[in-house]
Amino acid sequence: MRKFHALITGLILTLFTNTSFAHLPTGDVAGFTASINDSTKMVLFTNTSTIGSEPGERRAIWSFGDGTTASTAPLANTQHQYQLPGVYNICLRLYRRTVTGDTTLSSSFCLTLTIARMCLADFETLPYPAAGTMLTLFKALPWTNGNGRPTRICWRFGDGTPDTCLNYTNSYTGQYIVPHAYTTPGQYQVCMNILYDGGCSAYKCKMVQIGRPDTCAADFERINTGATALSVYLKALPSHNNNRKPSSVCWRFGDGTPDTCISYTDNYTGLYAVNHHYNTGGTYEVCVRITYFGGCVAYKCHNIVVAHPDSCGANFEKIPSTNAIPLLTYFRALPYHNNNKKPSRICWQFGDGRDTCINYAAGYVGSYVVAHHYLQPGTYNVCVTIHYFGDCEAHLCRQETILPVQGCSVNLIPVIPSTISLLRGFIATPHSLAVPPSPVAYLCWRFGDGTPDSCVVADSSHPVASYGARHTYPHAGVYTACVRVVFRNGCVAEDCKEVRIIAGAGNPRLSLSPNPTHGDLNVEFVSIRTEQVQVRIINNMGIPVRTYTRNVVQGLNNWNESVGTLAPGVYNYVVQSPYQFVSQSFVKY
Repeated sequence: MRKFHALITGLILTLFTNTSFAHLPTGDVAGFTASINDSTKMVLFTNTSTIGSEPGERRAIWSFGDGTTASTAPLANTQHQYQLPGVYNICLRLYRRTVTGDTTLSSSFCLTLTIARMCLADFETLPYPAAGTMLTLFKALPWTNGNGRPTRICWRFGDGTPDTCLNYTNSYTGQYIVPHAYTTPGQYQVCMNILYDGGCSAYKCKMVQIGRPDTCAADFERINTGATALSVYLKALPSHNNNRKPSSVCWRFGDGTPDTCISYTDNYTGLYAVNHHYNTGGTYEVCVRITYFGGCVAYKCHNIVVAHPDSCGANFEKIPSTNAIPLLTYFRALPYHNNNKKPSRICWQFGDGRDTCINYAAGYVGSYVVAHHYLQPGTYNVCVTIHYFGDCEAHLCRQETILPVQGCSVNLIPVIPSTISLLRGFIATPHSLAVPPSPVAYLCWRFGDGTPDSCVVADSSHPVASYGARHTYPHAGVYTACVRVVFRNGCVAEDCKEVRIIAGAGNPRLSLSPNPTHGDLNVEFVSIRTEQVQVRIINNMGIPVRTYTRNVVQGLNNWNESVGTLAPGVYNYVVQSPYQFVSQSFVKY
């Protein structure tokens, strides 16, 4: 029985002992982490503490190492603003209030933190009171997270002048300003270095505009030097608001040749020009790129027309005269130039030893007519020499028969009657100046290609208004066609014209409407080429009443002709150039 009681007692003691170990209370554990912002000296603390099982209220006390403390909830985060950089010992202590009212330290945790010393450098420019100068004021803008002030500031102004360094005391309270005088406007890299009390230093560079910002432009012009038609002389026209000069000028001529770049010194005072020779005429896009000292770049393009080499011709016609002065004769020069250059001088040799030359201005737009009074009738070798602007020169001579005014005349008009390129038509307009007029006896045609003359007897089947001929030339070329008219009173008149036959080029066409007309003519002219043509309106006496030139393009050309001021009658409208000739009659009522 005593053994049973001992067994029961041992079992109870064992159970009591195990139950007491299972409910042993846990203690508090303090802890935190820190996030530091050196520039603001603000530190954020994250509370990582844990609270044990012992009963009682808790409170956290923070000690920030700079003499300040804070009380928070036991697991609350906090932050603290430090005034100066440095090394600080921060501690978190947890306190527990017991059931008896006593307060005891339950746990603590300490951490050493360093707030680094920081400093920056910056500056600004201040407007200088004296307008128009390049004296500039620079103001330093120091900053540090401590109490240290600048003790030395060094400046580099970017224009090659020596650095400027200024020392300051720790008690200096003014502005950190330095002046600097630049010699030329532009952009400069200005740098400054600030050394602070305590040893921190900072550096800063910025681009600074001194004076007006650079703006620039580019252009060029073509200069007439009298060189060959395929050579052009181009002059660059630089423009810079701060009067900077070009450091290089690059040209692109538009003909596939490599660009031409020319470098210049800052003290160059000549022309920024270049000469270029093209292999063929045409329209080219020429571009210039100007790079100025200081870096400003400008670009400009223009189309320029490079003419084909000059070629020119000379021709003339005798104008029938009704003037009462015997043997007074008018000649009209018929110039031609492939580049539409005008005559500058026309010299006439009338075959009687009394020659003349006439100068013309570049802007002259009238007819090139000259009057000459022969002393006696006869056949004369008349020559015209036409000098053109640009130095091209052409010469032509032809036999002309000079008769008294009471004689007779004939005007030969070449026309193209069909679309067959080698077929050419001719119209003869004989005119008797006798009183009363003498009828035509017969006409003889010479076409200039070696074929025999063709003569037509004038009778009732060949009235004056229908004297004409057609002739097919064997091949393309330049021919001199002539008509010779014999009047019944014995007067003989002859006229010759140069005819150009172009194979395979088609033929020009001329259409006039309305016909007859009272006021206006609508002229439709189909040209076989782009060129300048001469337009003439000739009355039924064979006398031109209007003469002028027009620029036409290959294909259809349309213009309006006002004929309201012409006297009623039959007129011949003629369009002529060295390469084409076409005419059509119209009636003005």
